[in-house]
Amino acid sequence: MNAPATFPSTEVRPVRLLIVDDSQVVRSIFERILMRQANFIVSGTCSSVDEALRFLGRETVDIVLLDIEMPGRSGLDALPEILQRADGAAVIVVSSTVEQNNARMIEAVSLGACDTLAKPGGAGVGGHFAENLVAKIETIAAQRASGLAPSPARHGDEPCSPDRGARAPIPRPGCIAIGASTGGIVGIQQFLSALPATIDCPILITQHLPRTFIPYFAGQLAGRVSRNVQVCTPGTSLVKNHIYLAPGDGHLGCTRQGSAVVATRVEGDFAAHYAPAVDPMLSAAAQTYGEAAVAIVLSGMGIDGLEGAREVRRRGGTVIVQDEDSSVVWGMPGHIAKSGLADAIMRPADMGLYIYERSAAA
Repeated sequence: MNAPATFPSTEVRPVRLLIVDDSQVVRSIFERILMRQANFIVSGTCSSVDEALRFLGRETVDIVLLDIEMPGRSGLDALPEILQRADGAAVIVVSSTVEQNNARMIEAVSLGACDTLAKPGGAGVGGHFAENLVAKIETIAAQRASGLAPSPARHGDEPCSPDRGARAPIPRPGCIAIGASTGGIVGIQQFLSALPATIDCPILITQHLPRTFIPYFAGQLAGRVSRNVQVCTPGTSLVKNHIYLAPGDGHLGCTRQGSAVVATRVEGDFAAHYAPAVDPMLSAAAQTYGEAAVAIVLSGMGIDGLEGAREVRRRGGTVIVQDEDSSVVWGMPGHIAKSGLADAIMRPADMGLYIYERSAAA
């Protein structure tokens, strides 16, 4: 899901890891892989959810590697409690069901898992599994070192985070373009659930997910919102009250053709090196809708969306980003906020009302 980051091997506190898996063989294999890395410390291994919760009650770790299929209480069922008990640690789901059941992966990410990784098949660890596991951990560790670290999302009845930008009116939205990565699925659902029905413009979404997971995400989203949801294909006309998801094998864009706006596939590589990437979608929305474009960037690692947000602001559009307290990872929204490009910084559930009150729909 995430592009590997360069992990500083010196002058960085070691990364403390907890392995939770009911298989002693798997725990041993993971431990051997991780202990080869100079900056990794395996703080503990647990064979059950209950044991992991007890461990987290007395020890502090940075990252939890969690199997979700275990006897007794499943890791998926306990994921919210593990995140709460872990007090800021990130959770990577490492499970064979990631490949076998894409819907479970989407559910894990929706519940707050930072990333997922499929266990290799067969009796041993083969292919690029060890390399991928280390890369994912290093990516998270680099974000923690940069100060844009995973943090526990807060979903209680807290006061709304105030917007920090100008409170001047904005045009009625012609398009809302949403970009998200790690932890963003929850934010997308919260935003769409609270978006007033009078805001009926087309909505574009780029969520960093493997290609095979996109249809499952679309199905899950369709079951939670009243708007039509579809995985977008080039040439599709963008119409009101429809949500269009970027396919996993290309970048989603849009352009005007006469009186209509149609979806396009944007070619090329971008600074964030994701596919699909948020930057080209936001830039296309800005170029097509101008000041009527609204860009929303939610929780996620890295800088994808930064250049797109810059283009939206340059063309007079509005940029709203998720606040740090409600983000699982305040990387993508954090970089935009710190660059001074955000018109508002708030929880996803509050963004719809902000748009409504500031636009001609109020």
